[in-house]
Formats: sequence, structure tokens, C-alpha cells
Amino acid sequence: MRILFAISCFEVGGTEHHALKAMRALEDAGHEVAVIVGRAEGELLDEFRAQFRIFTYHITSLTSPTLFSAAREIRAALDEWKPDVVHSLDKYSNVLLLPIARLFGSARVVGSKRWFRYVPKKYHLLNVASFKFAHVVTANGAAIRDSLIASDGVPAQKATVIWNIIEEPLFVRPELQWLEQRRRDFALPDGAPVVGMVARFNPIKDHATFVRSMALVIAQRPDAIGVCVGDGAELQSTKDLALQLGIPESMRFVGYQPNS
Repeated sequence: MRILFAISCFEVGGTEHHALKAMRALEDAGHEVAVIVGRAEGELLDEFRAQFRIFTYHITSLTSPTLFSAAREIRAALDEWKPDVVHSLDKYSNVLLLPIARLFGSARVVGSKRWFRYVPKKYHLLNVASFKFAHVVTANGAAIRDSLIASDGVPAQKATVIWNIIEEPLFVRPELQWLEQRRRDFALPDGAPVVGMVARFNPIKDHATFVRSMALVIAQRPDAIGVCVGDGAELQSTKDLALQLGIPESMRFVGYQPNS
């Protein structure tokens, strides 16, 4: 079976990691897998490129003339790859891939909703319209599936849950030597209690609440250390907040870290 995944970019995030893990698992099971992306950039690009065929389309906004050229590029990719399944994984890819794949191909078309908080009305309405072209719409949690049915007009029989994929090796306790090296890399004092947050610095992740919570913890446990793993647009403002709260020496911002 040929399966084409669709994501917006290769930045580090739950959607992109889920796509990469799902694609690897499907390839291991004997399927042919490729990905189509609007922006072929981001920290995970090399990992995708090393293993999978990448198709691209180019669009500046959904209201610009590039919408039509992007549609042509997507259709050309579908004609070349001839997938049996097209699976879109985010609110931007849904809008383009679902209708084009359904109207100009024979593939089974799978949409996805992976957000719970408010999105701009324009994207909400566009996704609601796009879901009508999907044979199935996946959600990464039961509450999100409920919202598909209650507010997005997706029939219950078309809405299903596929949880985020977590690889089994991540549940194995690391070797002591690896832990000790990480403590040195992150300048963590011996014996200090450590509280961590692993997430891209996007507004929806709300790092500000984590930093404010750490300020309360540090007031009671001055030896505590907060560690933020990840990169993103909100990194500097989060560092500034730690400075305003008087806890910059108790915070570690260690950037993107690979699992290995």
C-alpha cells in the first residue's frame, strides 16, 4: 500500500514527531510511504529526508494567488505518487490536501484534528468544510474526537482516535553514565531537584505558567532547577520572564535535544 502523509513543515512538534514515527512503523510493516509538505524546513528535515520521499508545494497564504499554484503542485504529486491513502495531519494541510485528494484521485482520504484550544475562525470554518471530503477524520484524544462530532460536523462513524505514538525505548530508564553526562551538559548541581518541560516554545504550550510555577517552587526549595527543552518563537520572552521573576540562575534553557 502507498501512503502519503501531509504536514506543514519539519519543525519539532508533536504532529511532526507523530508523522515521523507513524511513517517509520508503516514502512517497517512493508508499506511505501512518502510525505508532502508546504515548507521543507525545520529541525526534523534531515530525519525525514534520510528515509522518505518528500514532495513540496509552495504557498504564502490561503488567500493569495499561490493557492492555485500550490493546488497544481499537490495534484502533480498525487498523479506521480498514486497513493492508496492520503493522511493530512494538521489544520493547514487539511484545507488543501483533503479536497484535492478526494476530487482528483482515488485514494482513501484521512483528515486529522490535533488541536483543542481556539483557532482563528477562518481556519475553523475551512477545516469544517475540508472534513466533508475525508473518508475518516482522526483525533489524538477522546475529547478532541468529541469536538469533531459536536462542533465540526463530523459524523460519529467517521471520527476515530489515534493516540500520539510514543516509542517503547523512551520508557527504558537511561544508563547512569548518560544521566550523569546530561547533568553536566545542563549544569545541574548534584542532588538538586529538577522539574522539566519538553515542548516547542509556541504560545499554546504556555511556558509562562511553567516559569511562574517554578518561581513558587524555588521560593520553597531554593535548590530546585527548572529545565526547558525545546526551541521556538517564545524562547526569548520566556527567558525574559524568568529574569523578571528573579530566577534566571535556577532555569536552564537547553534547546532542542534528540532522543538518543
